[in-house]
Amino acid sequence: MHPLYCISKGWEDFDPFVPVHIDNYTSLEVQTTIDYFLDRRWLQHPKAKSEEGRLELEYLSTKNPLTLMKLCNSR
Repeated sequence: MHPLYCISKGWEDFDPFVPVHIDNYTSLEVQTTIDYFLDRRWLQHPKAKSEEGRLELEYLSTKNPLTLMKLCNSR
């Protein structure tokens, strides 16, 4: 059996898609996420390691997980 068949079979059970609300991060979660991005070298700007840079990322993202990820995206 082809793997794509397994994925497509039963897909209609997920329709309609119901989004799930995710709360914004706490300050600790933002800092932990920044630590993770730095550890994985996904965030390489030198100022991201400073307290000022971390607070700026927290402020600009408004602690929203998707916005923080987009801000730290190198593309």
